[in-house]
Formats: sequence, structure tokens, C-alpha cells
Amino acid sequence: MNTDSLILLPASEATGKFYKKEDDFIRVSNKIRKAWSAMGYEGDPIIDLAAAIQGMYLWAPE
Repeated sequence: MNTDSLILLPASEATGKFYKKEDDFIRVSNKIRKAWSAMGYEGDPIIDLAAAIQGMYLWAPE
């Protein structure tokens, strides 16, 4: 018996939406990286943006 075959389970609607949103995020992130790189930005703008959002959340007044 061949145990190397891949079994694909049917995707639920939620799974499909997740993958679409993930694809959208990757596509937009790549556009941001390209644009910022063209302007001479050094580093990863997506990581910097996520860190800034996290910092705002951590230091937000209660």
C-alpha cells in the first residue's frame, strides 16, 4: 500500500476566507515593502509597523 499519497480534506467556508485574507495580507505587504524600498527605507516596514502597533497597545492610557 502506498502511504505517500496526500489526502486533501474539503475546505470549509471559513478556511477559504482565511486563505483569501492571508493572500491579501501577503500581497499588500509585498506592495508596501516595494514602495518603501523604492523610497530608500532600510529594514522591514511590516515588522516595524507591527511593532509600532504593539507598542501603542502596550502604552495606551487606560
